[in-house]
Amino acid sequence: MLIMQSTIKYHKSHLHVYDAEWQALAREMWDIPATDTRPVEVNIGARDYDDLNRDLYFKMGLRLEEYTDTKDFFDKIPVRNAAENIVLRPYRHQPKAELVTVLKEPLMITQKAYYVFAHYLIAHLPGQISEDEGQTWLTAKQYYQRHADVIELSGAEVRRISLEQAGKTSMAEEPWDTPGVIWA
Repeated sequence: MLIMQSTIKYHKSHLHVYDAEWQALAREMWDIPATDTRPVEVNIGARDYDDLNRDLYFKMGLRLEEYTDTKDFFDKIPVRNAAENIVLRPYRHQPKAELVTVLKEPLMITQKAYYVFAHYLIAHLPGQISEDEGQTWLTAKQYYQRHADVIELSGAEVRRISLEQAGKTSMAEEPWDTPGVIWA
């Protein structure tokens, strides 16, 4: 089981991100080529950008299964919303936040999106990230270097690996339809 949970500590500042930047970030997270000019629908679970920038509480997802060129990929994975499970929420003591996915065994497509998103956050807040509950802290550069093997995978490679993982993973144990779980 791969647990994807990190703590981010940051300087008391606001994350100023608006629609155009979310579009660019989503394209990077899910490897949507710049030549694809279709708008990217980013589902951000915050009331508004001020709420998002002030409280750092939101869920981020992308409706990739609606893209015709990824339809075959999602038809082969027996789950819904395979890449829509990344949540950032306030931590016990500000200024910290927790970045998580609720999946027990996230597919490579979610892993890459998570690592890209985490790197973006710690680079732009600015801040540091811990993957071991605060025992060690990494800078944005150190975090990128640690996960470069996944972050730098091409979209085609990410989808190929995700298909292999889906064939070996018991998706029935994932919390897809768990009452009370709200997906991004």
